[in-house]
Amino acid sequence: MDVRELKKEVENLPNISHAAAQLLQQTSAQVAVLQPFSAYPHARRLFQDLKKNIEDIKQQHRINDLFSLNVHHLQELKLAALRGTSLKAPTLAHRLHYDDLLSLSATSQRIIQLENTLHTFKRIYTELEKHLTSTFSLDETVSFLTSSPHQTFSLLQNVITKQKNILVHLQNHSKEFLGGRRKK
Repeated sequence: MDVRELKKEVENLPNISHAAAQLLQQTSAQVAVLQPFSAYPHARRLFQDLKKNIEDIKQQHRINDLFSLNVHHLQELKLAALRGTSLKAPTLAHRLHYDDLLSLSATSQRIIQLENTLHTFKRIYTELEKHLTSTFSLDETVSFLTSSPHQTFSLLQNVITKQKNILVHLQNHSKEFLGGRRKK
């Protein structure tokens, strides 16, 4: 994948914050069938854990912004290499490889953190689902399961897969410029 295609992939990544808000809306709709909610203390605690987890997912929206910056720096590096200007190249290469906030390894850590947070969401949600469906009547169980956030969860898993793929391509392209040299 060349840099232009990489940029397009980054621009087309779904918004993590919107997906997390959707998760919250879907799980809230499911829990709304619990009336009165205070009669389900374990479910209430699990739902609070889910809400906190969803907030953690929302915080990872910056990954897409970091990808945009990384692609921009990669484009600048390629232009500097084509022009033969090496003044900007070391700074840009440093940002891609060693900067605490902008480096590809820092972005990789954020993706891992998002993936772990999503696994935690799945674990908590599964526990909530099992707990509630075991105590619900058949009608309540059907109502609960029809508003399931599984589709949004799958979307977020796909985002992570795309982010990992983009990261690999960014790393491959940036290796060309590590040390200010360009592979032929």
